[in-house]
Amino acid sequence: MTDRSGFELYLTEQLRPNNAGIIMIGQKEIAIPPGLTSHPEVGVCGGDCTRQFLHSNISVVRVFNHMHLLGIITIVTTGLLAIQ
Repeated sequence: MTDRSGFELYLTEQLRPNNAGIIMIGQKEIAIPPGLTSHPEVGVCGGDCTRQFLHSNISVVRVFNHMHLLGIITIVTTGLLAIQ
């Protein structure tokens, strides 16, 4: 099946051993006070949160933080790893 986007979709009865997906986690609103030269913002989605929708282990292969060109540094941490 081909649509106008150029992507092709193949259907099969044989499932692959691994699935892929995207999870978007973040704050609904961030209020940065005017006039500051620096403002830390922290977002957390811990085990109590993720257990509600993740029912097995996953492999995170990409993290993307979106700061509308205003951010200077981003730090992503997990229980095992910190990426700066």
